[in-house]
Amino acid sequence: MKGKTLEQIAAALSLACSSKKTVLDFAIDSRKIQPGSLFFAMKGVKVDGHQFLRDVAGRGAVGAVVDQHYAGDDFGLVLLRVPHVLDALHHLAKLVFQKRKERIVAVTGSVGKTTTKEFIADLLSVRYRVEKTHGNANSQVSLPLTLLNLEGEYDILVLEMGMSLPGEIAKLVEIAPPDVALVTAIAPAHIGFFPNGLEGVAAAKAEIFNSPRTKIGFLSAQAAEFPAILHTRCPKIIYSLSDLPFMQVPFTASHLLENLTGAIAVACAFDLNWEEIQRGCMRLKPFAMRFETIEREGVIFINDCYNANPASMRAALTNLPKPSQGRRTVGVLGTMAHQGHLSHAHHAEIGELALKCVDELLCIGAECAPMVEIFKQAGRPVELFSDLEEMKRRLGGLVQAGDVVLIKGENSQKLWQIMDDISCSSSC
Repeated sequence: MKGKTLEQIAAALSLACSSKKTVLDFAIDSRKIQPGSLFFAMKGVKVDGHQFLRDVAGRGAVGAVVDQHYAGDDFGLVLLRVPHVLDALHHLAKLVFQKRKERIVAVTGSVGKTTTKEFIADLLSVRYRVEKTHGNANSQVSLPLTLLNLEGEYDILVLEMGMSLPGEIAKLVEIAPPDVALVTAIAPAHIGFFPNGLEGVAAAKAEIFNSPRTKIGFLSAQAAEFPAILHTRCPKIIYSLSDLPFMQVPFTASHLLENLTGAIAVACAFDLNWEEIQRGCMRLKPFAMRFETIEREGVIFINDCYNANPASMRAALTNLPKPSQGRRTVGVLGTMAHQGHLSHAHHAEIGELALKCVDELLCIGAECAPMVEIFKQAGRPVELFSDLEEMKRRLGGLVQAGDVVLIKGENSQKLWQIMDDISCSSSC
């Protein structure tokens, strides 16, 4: 749709519009508007995009897709009024994709999907022209927006598909039906939205196999334990860490190696040979905030701040590097969101595991109370914080050279800010 006029885009939405202004970009964030942008005024939980139309116009947008009931000022913008702004975004992205010729690899799962997506793209790029969703652009909004703004021609597109609720993966598959689909491990992420627990999560993830276009699927051995995923329409290959061939790779964490196993399975399906796969493996690295190792003044920080559920917590805790002789491992843990009635049990479970993996624990958020209580009962040092800056100051005065610090939590908790200019104790 880039390069089309507002008149042409309106026609695609079954609307009448006579404007010949050319659309050069699509955006949902008013701060990212450029001259020539078409803005989608999305209504979110906290903000309503219609409130930013003045800013959008001031930044040079040519138009906005708005709710049909919007009665405010147009601020000089051409307004395309639709029943549902998100549906309009999906429809336009679907039309764009129908004209593209790339083969699609789609990746979902509860844990490891971003890393697996990155690994797949890196391996396949040894031979093919590959584009991918960047960062965590996997939602009902960010994935179709990525497709609308896609430029150039490629051989393969590697798309990450995320969800919070049933039916969301199916909507993304309708926009961009995959030729190859992969499901990583299933875990209690967003489980509070699924009354039937992990089976419900698995069934929702299985929607990635809905399209008749999908010729082959890949499943982690753990995901294959769920009938809702295993017994879907297309043929499947199950992969596990035990299948990983000998490869020289720049990491040793078991969950990263399992992600790599899935990526190698996909690479083989695209006929890469072992020399090409090994060449691709040597340039792999963990994605930002996914078990990312950062050394500062002799302290090893493991930045794993993007998501937090019981499975990803276990993976992080059990793969920590050893501290220097006589030094400590410190856990900095946030809460695990959307755990519903299982929240207390899941936080207690991780607290018990943390006893075996870290020497001292700093927690933030009231839901971490079970972890704190478990450490107190064991007579181990633990502190609970409600303020991130306070936690940051405490950590800075606590750690010394030779320590290992795991920082693990949901992206929304912004624990990654702890890494910003942290000042360690004087013995660092």
